[in-house]
Amino acid sequence: MKFERESFTLRSQMAVLCMVFVVLGDTLAYAPQSSVSPGRPGGVGGAGGVGGNRPSTVSAGGQNALGNRTHNPQDCGGTPYPNRATADRFGGASRGDSLARSQGSARQQITRQGGNLSPSRPEVREPSLAQRARTLASLGHIGSLSTHSREVAGFPFGSMMPYAVDERGRPVFLISSMAMHTQNLLKDPRASLLITQPDVSGEPLDAPRVTLIGTAAEVPAAEVRELYLSRYENAKLWQDFTDFAYYRLEITGVYFVGGFGVVGWIAAKDYESARPDPLVDAAARIIQHMNADHAARSRL
Repeated sequence: MKFERESFTLRSQMAVLCMVFVVLGDTLAYAPQSSVSPGRPGGVGGAGGVGGNRPSTVSAGGQNALGNRTHNPQDCGGTPYPNRATADRFGGASRGDSLARSQGSARQQITRQGGNLSPSRPEVREPSLAQRARTLASLGHIGSLSTHSREVAGFPFGSMMPYAVDERGRPVFLISSMAMHTQNLLKDPRASLLITQPDVSGEPLDAPRVTLIGTAAEVPAAEVRELYLSRYENAKLWQDFTDFAYYRLEITGVYFVGGFGVVGWIAAKDYESARPDPLVDAAARIIQHMNADHAARSRL
């Protein structure tokens, strides 16, 4: 019986000793291994981890000086300790700490991007002058045509001119040979068309306008009739008169004014290759609908 008690005591001591080693091993495994102080000759922590004079630096989650795998839950993708007490015990970070770090990083990122805590938005590129000019030309219906006067040599002659633009932004006119501007064009085809934003309210000089400069020449009706009549259906009543013909302005240069401080010349090739706003024809209806049916929701 005495032998059994001694054997039981021995087994208990062995079990306690094993538990001590387990806890000690866990502590060493979870202890931060980001750096080890410089070692002394013959001590662990020197060059090669055996006894040099340089500090042994070990990255978290890598291997320590003894070649054992280490783990640091502060690594990206690591698992934080479940509570503050455990974190303090093993020198790591709790879940709350990780969440605070994540929120802090997010705040710093948002602050760097915009200076406030609002979500970052993708950058919206401003349309070029060529795109804005093409949009305005597509939006308008009536312009001011300037030709060289045949009767008063050397002076410009202005006319109100309905027009339609083709796929390259070139304006098309349906004009009578008896009109003064047509006679001017037959003598000198150089002309310009001034287009302003329709239905301007407020200061007119704040509204955009564009001047298209080029040479006007007659074009076959088959090429442009459908385009022009899609804008001016009533023109079919006189398009078959013998004195009416279609003219098109071939663009040489473009000058755009978008308001105060927004001005510039546009090369003809840039203007013709630009694309107008795809919503230009529906913009007025969309705005009217939003104001009429969704005013409360769209209030800024």
